[in-house]
Amino acid sequence: MKEFVYSLLVALLLWLVIGLALTQPRALVVPLEIKGLASDLAVSGPLPEVTAFVASNLGEDRALEAFLDLSRVQMPVKVKEKIQVVSGAKLLGFWPATVEVSVVPALTRHFPVEPEVEEFPPSGFAIQSIKLDPETVAVSGSEKTLNAIARVVTKLNLRAQRESRVFSVEPQATDAQGEKINSLSFSPPNLVAQIEIAPGDDIKAVAVEPTFKNNLPAGFTLREIMVEPKVVSLRGAASLLEGLNSIPTTPLDLKGRFQDFEEEAALQIPLQTSLLTSTNLVKIKVLLNSSVTTTRLKLVPRYVKLAESLTLSRSSPSLVEVVLSGDAEAIRQLDVAQVELAVDLTGVLSGTNTLKLTPEMVKTPLGIQALALEPSEVTVALQRK
Repeated sequence: MKEFVYSLLVALLLWLVIGLALTQPRALVVPLEIKGLASDLAVSGPLPEVTAFVASNLGEDRALEAFLDLSRVQMPVKVKEKIQVVSGAKLLGFWPATVEVSVVPALTRHFPVEPEVEEFPPSGFAIQSIKLDPETVAVSGSEKTLNAIARVVTKLNLRAQRESRVFSVEPQATDAQGEKINSLSFSPPNLVAQIEIAPGDDIKAVAVEPTFKNNLPAGFTLREIMVEPKVVSLRGAASLLEGLNSIPTTPLDLKGRFQDFEEEAALQIPLQTSLLTSTNLVKIKVLLNSSVTTTRLKLVPRYVKLAESLTLSRSSPSLVEVVLSGDAEAIRQLDVAQVELAVDLTGVLSGTNTLKLTPEMVKTPLGIQALALEPSEVTVALQRK
């Protein structure tokens, strides 16, 4: 009898341990949605994500939805509402419990819809064409939310597709960083995607990798680099695309950069591959950090080392603006008389000449450096004596 009771207790203990191991609290993050709001109203600004804590079996996918019921709101107003969470698993709790939103009149704008392929067909098959019907959608939301839209896309997963087919797909809006924008409504809410797939070269999505040359001036560092698009698709043989995860751009020159800038750069396409987009240019925006102070001075250029047989008859412009940098104290104590722009005329011939100005031509006191000159050229006219 004792052995039976002991065995029963051991079995119960094992069952409890296994149950706890398989069923564990999990934290899941879900977007907050709006329900019941009148079509002529919209929520202004982004909505927070909701973190829900559930008890579910490991590996089990349970339905989870977080939303605000704004059916009682009939006019523009700022309201604080309780968040509601519906879960297919046992809900242990969620955060935040409430959220304050501003309800404003809804506006509507039309946007073209771009197909965005997340997963491509298997090796040996390629996308021949993608047609969306309709090609544009009406997007309704607050003015602030509509202004944040960079693209309207529909995401396609074609991982197992070996033949053409028709899908029903949903549009979604993304911001400049590619993040999904919620609290919008679309008309129509669904599109028809007609996709033609045939045997052919492989297609692979690869990341765009911005490259740079030269160094930033002393006291300046890279803070953030943003590229659009972040990902491009290449077509080529599987053996060429295997192991290719990124594609570099032509290098942007950092020399003399002292403020944020945005430029286009060309993609360096690997041999025997092709780009699926119509252009090989991407936009790169670079934000800088600075540990120094800058100031601007207007200087009269001084022309030196002019050949004895020549004389300077004319120069333009008469003033050049120079951007200087240094620590705050050095800039505060800067004596303008110690800064000089000397233009070397060695080897310059008679006639009208255009000369390039560089920061190296500017003489500065210790602790101060020239970053840029505006304009970057001067015109001089020399004549024989």
